[in-house]
Amino acid sequence: AVRALVGNADLKSTTKAILGALISYCHNKDFCYPSVQDITNQWGFAPNTVRKHIRILEKLGFVATTKEKERNYLNTKQN
Repeated sequence: AVRALVGNADLKSTTKAILGALISYCHNKDFCYPSVQDITNQWGFAPNTVRKHIRILEKLGFVATTKEKERNYLNTKQN
């Protein structure tokens, strides 16, 4: 499913880059909890850009967010 997303020509390169950033935090697990600030600091995206593209990934079913931690959960078990 991640390959389908990355190969999708209709998605912006920034959405794909944010997905790549999230995957880099997973370390071979199905989940990760980087903050928007973590992604901003390491990858150079503006906070609003990170939030926007995480919402896009969430709508597509690739990312689920947990509000209690205000962190992002990457769901890598999509078919």
